[in-house]
Amino acid sequence: QVLGGTPEPKNLAISRVSGSKNLKLSWNDDSTNEIRFEIYRSTESGGGGYKKIGSVNKNTETFTDTSLAACTSYHYQVFAIREGDEARSAQSNTVSLKSSTANGSIDNCGNSASGNRPTGIRLESVPGSAWKLYRPYRLKWDYPGFDGTVFTVKRNGNVLTNTANEYYNDSNSAISGKTYLYEVCVKGTDRCAEPKYYKR
Repeated sequence: QVLGGTPEPKNLAISRVSGSKNLKLSWNDDSTNEIRFEIYRSTESGGGGYKKIGSVNKNTETFTDTSLAACTSYHYQVFAIREGDEARSAQSNTVSLKSSTANGSIDNCGNSASGNRPTGIRLESVPGSAWKLYRPYRLKWDYPGFDGTVFTVKRNGNVLTNTANEYYNDSNSAISGKTYLYEVCVKGTDRCAEPKYYKR
């Protein structure tokens, strides 16, 4: 379809930018008389609420959106603007994608848009282990967010594991009688439970 004598961008596609939460758009430039392309974005799933977020020069076929919130679904359309009277083409096809966390991990999004974090770190002894020098204990916590979220567990600043469980069996050379600092965070984020000291 052509409005104002300028074909719309064709084959609009979207992808995540590795290592960041940015999203990259690409399309085919089918017009020969455009002065620029304008990019519109919405977070509404019903098809409305589009706002212009940027533009690129003529003959350009990519745009990277860097003004994103983590773990949020975005919808995009692109228009060609004709040189001279700046008439706007019909819209491109619509593309949609959910942004990742700041470090590029989509697996850890869960309900991160609402800021969920683990809470209630506690350490429980494993039955039958009371007389061992290296006592196995179970570190547990609570999380109100998405099932499948991955957590990073640290002891005295050292990573013990990354796990999708809400517990960790700590039998890794923790000596009875010593005090350790335990930390649990959603992997790749600063959303952490309050650290706790425990004497083994």
